[in-house]
Amino acid sequence: MTGSVVQITVVVFGACGGPLAGLFFLGGMIPKANWKGAIIGIVTSLAFTIWITIGAQLYGKRPVKLTQNPTSGCFPGNQTVTIDEPSMYSYNDTTTSSLYDVTGNPSVSPNNPIKSDDSFFLYNVSYVWYGFIGFFLTLIIGTVVSLCTGGDCRKPVKANLIFPVCRKLFGLKSRSQYEVAAMEDKILPLPKT
Repeated sequence: MTGSVVQITVVVFGACGGPLAGLFFLGGMIPKANWKGAIIGIVTSLAFTIWITIGAQLYGKRPVKLTQNPTSGCFPGNQTVTIDEPSMYSYNDTTTSSLYDVTGNPSVSPNNPIKSDDSFFLYNVSYVWYGFIGFFLTLIIGTVVSLCTGGDCRKPVKANLIFPVCRKLFGLKSRSQYEVAAMEDKILPLPKT
């Protein structure tokens, strides 16, 4: 693998941790989620993110090596240096990595255009996005497969297993709310005198 230790760590955790986090949120957010949707969602998402990871390492665009800045005009340490002005701003730069020359005119001729990278576009996605992609793929695929395979099979879902925000969104009531509602129904109103 190419890159720093931090980049390799983020790639591995993103490719594996994103789908795992998506599985957790699938179970906590979607009351109709079932085991079939969860398994198919996480396996598909893991396969996809690992495919992108390996493809990016093998075929992705290589990082651009930056040229070192010239130090001819820098002052060394804390010393007082007297420099005449013309030599301070003149240095030899032999690399031309810019699309424009010093005057601002394009340095690329129409006869020699810059060639675009021919690799698959997903191989050039930043490694920072791998976890995000895996997370949402697990959520989307898991939800669709769960709904296509019958959802929760009409078994009641324990409301305390769903995130509180999603309980309100889906209109689920926890057991204590059902007990309070049942008690309110049993309370007889006082007769008017």
